[in-house]
Parts: sequence; structure tokens; C-alpha cells
Amino acid sequence: MDAQNTEIEIDLVRLFKFILSKWKVLLVSGVVLSVLAFSYKFYSFNYSKLPLSQINKLFDIERLEKQPDGRVVKQKVKVSYELYKEDYESRLSAYENKKVANENQKKSILTEIKGLERNLSTETEYTENSLLYTLDTDEYYESEYFIDIQERNKSGSSSVLSVPANASSTQGNNNSSISSNTAESKVISLASKLVSSQSELDELSSQLGIAHKQSLKAVSELINLNSDDGRTIDITVKANNEKNLALLEGFVSKLVTELKDEMGDQFIIKSKKVSLGVVNGDDIQKLKNSEDLLITSLQSQLTQKNDAISALVQPVPLEDKFIELSSYKIQKYIIFILAGLFGGIFISSCVYGGKYLFEGKLRDKNYLKDLYNLRLLGCLHESSYSQVSTAEKDKFTELVKILVQGTKTIAVSSSLAENTIEDTVSIIRDVALNHNVEVKVITDETMSEITNCDGVIVVEKLDVSDLNKALDNLEVLKGFNVNLLGLALA
Repeated sequence: MDAQNTEIEIDLVRLFKFILSKWKVLLVSGVVLSVLAFSYKFYSFNYSKLPLSQINKLFDIERLEKQPDGRVVKQKVKVSYELYKEDYESRLSAYENKKVANENQKKSILTEIKGLERNLSTETEYTENSLLYTLDTDEYYESEYFIDIQERNKSGSSSVLSVPANASSTQGNNNSSISSNTAESKVISLASKLVSSQSELDELSSQLGIAHKQSLKAVSELINLNSDDGRTIDITVKANNEKNLALLEGFVSKLVTELKDEMGDQFIIKSKKVSLGVVNGDDIQKLKNSEDLLITSLQSQLTQKNDAISALVQPVPLEDKFIELSSYKIQKYIIFILAGLFGGIFISSCVYGGKYLFEGKLRDKNYLKDLYNLRLLGCLHESSYSQVSTAEKDKFTELVKILVQGTKTIAVSSSLAENTIEDTVSIIRDVALNHNVEVKVITDETMSEITNCDGVIVVEKLDVSDLNKALDNLEVLKGFNVNLLGLALA
């Protein structure tokens, strides 16, 4: 049999355990290489000819680059820290400006929405409370008054104000007649004040059954003040029934009284009801149509504003965080330290892995046993780095007791020196001594004595015995045609 050509199986688990058994060397190698890597990076950062911030190709930024075909695309380019910082600040400023502009636009739209919602609420409630809008027919009650204003002469008689409506008033002369604009403005101002007075509105709206919140518009549409010249005021009141019309006529009487008190003795004010009756026209329908169009317009505007908010495009935040130069240095230090550590461990692992595979040591406990059909008496050490197996030791001792029975001389043969397998040889000697059997350790010089022995125990050691020497030793033993009792792995 040509044992040298027999294939050897590699146990990957055992290989891994063998490499791990050298953990101290692996760790030292990693630490040494990490120190070297850190020292290199520290020197390049702190003792370079250029400041670190000016060294090119340290940071990545995106730039628009024109391609040979004319297309403009974004490409990553490596730049110095100064250009990287300038680019990041520019992008951050653009994002903040867009964000602020977006928020301001949103606030502006929300303000408009609140105003539209308020107006819509006002108009909706108005349609529910208006005396005219809620009429089922086009008929309504109307009463019209004329108020005549005349200046009192010194003699006590009155004269009609003949100043044109667009004439300016003369200040500082009590004897001159005031302009019709002044008289008219006082009447209109007083009437508007009276109509818009909160106390008057509360009282009048309460009497008319109009919600106080909507009293201003609902009441003002019932009272119409008009003046074509400086001496007459036309007041028209409208109502949905005679009772409310009477209330409004009382309001007009109160207005005239207030006006007389305000204008004083300088003017003579006369009022006269010129018409009273039921009006059947298209005014009510026009009012309803106008109000409905206004509500529809407000609803449409609200929809548009809400759509405008939904359509607002939020600026995309910067995906990358700004890297400070000090942080960059620390990151690089850590990367090089870890790279050195793992690099050292990896290199050492490769060295020991190669040594395991190609050193030519005996690695498989079953290899010699299967190759030469030997009995495996025991494997005291699974590897060079493992402890003695008590179970295997006891098994080996018992088998030796059986093998030495009926023999006088036992030989121990190995490719290793005796001191390397001393523990295993001691077990054999102790057992043989108890059975009055002589034990000889065969060496190259005493190989001839092996023929005088009753049997031979081959002893080798995993991860220590040279495989070729162990094979040569077994070939020699086969050549002497001795009785091979078994194989023991020390």
C-alpha cells in the first residue's frame, strides 16, 4: 500500500479551533498592526505639508456635470473639507429658506382660510336669521320717510340750504351758512352711529327676533339711508310683517329726535312719511340670489385654499449630516485602528491556517488507524492545545492491561522523542510492571531489538508528530513483520 498518496480529510471545525488556540498571538498581532495604522494616520493628519482642511479628495459632494452627449447629471466628486463645508452650508441655507418661505405661505393661506370661514359662518347664519331672506314670497312691507333740513335765519325764519352738494364748508365764520355736505354728513354719520350702536342693535334685534350675532347685517338691510342733495334725507325701512314695520318706524322717529338734538337750533329738521304699503317685486329674489352666490363663492374659495395647502411641497431635509473636521479625524482614527486590529488577526489567522494545512503534522486521529487498519487504543489529547481526557486515559489503561496479558516484553515505537510522549509511556510501564512485563522504548539505534518483543504499541501525538515520519516508522514496523497491538495518541 502506498500510504503517501492517500487523501487526507480536513476537519474545518478542528482547523478553526486550532486557530482560536493561538488567540494570544492573534490579539498581539492585531494590536501591533492597529498601533502602526493609527500612527500612520496620525502622522498624515498632523504633520502633512498642507492643512487637513485643504487636502483634496477627502469628502464627497454632488455636482452637476455635463456629459459628452450634452446631458447634465449629478455626480459625486471628492473635494477638500473647505469646499465640502461651503457646499453643505449652501444646501442647508437653501433648505432653511425654502422651509421658512413654505411656512410663511402656509400661515398666509391659513389666515385667509380663517377669514373665509368666518365670513361663511356669518353669511350662513345670516340666511337663517334674515327677515327678508327667509320670506317665502316676494312680498314685503315698506315704509319711506323724507327728512328735510333747513337753516334757521337770525330773524327766526327758515331758508332752504342752497349750497351745492360738492361745495366746501367754510370754517371759522359762525354767521355763514354751512355747506349741504356738512349737514348731510352729520345726518348720515348720526344715522350710521345709531344703527351700529351695540345697545341699539341688541334692543332692535331682540324686538325683531334676529340673532344678536348677525344683527348688524340683518338690521342694516332693513334700513336704507340715501341723500341726493344737502337738504333731504330719504329713509326706507323694510319688514316681513306689519308688526316689525311698526318697530322700524319707531326707530326712524328715534333717529329724527337724535338728529334734532345733535343739529341744535341752527337747523330746522322736518320728517314726513311719504309712502307705506306692500311691495311685490324682484328685490327679495335678487337678495337671495346675491346671498347664495356669495356663499357659493366663499365655499369655492375655501376649497381652493385648502387645496393650496395640500399642494404645498415641503422641502426635503438634508439626508447627510455635517461632519466636523475633528469628528472626521476621530472617525478615521477608529477606522484605521479597527482595520489594523482585524487585519492583524486575519493575517495571523491565515498564517496559522496555512501552517495547519501545509506543515505536515498529524491532524486526524483516525488517519493512521484507517490507513493501517490499527486498533485505536486511546486519544489522550484531542489536540496540542487541549487537556488530557480522563475518559480516554482510563480506556487506554484498561486496554493496555488486556494487551499485556500473556506477554513478556512490550515495545513502544514512535517517530517522536521519548520525552515528548513520556506521559503515555509511563501509563504503559505502570500497567506492564503490575503484570511483570518488560517495556522497551524502541529508537532507531535499538530497532533490531523489536523482533524479540511480543508486541508493539505505536505512540504518536496530534499536532506534534510529523506525518511523513510517522508513516515511515509504520512502514518500517511492517517491514519487520511485528505484532502491532494498536495505536495510542498521546
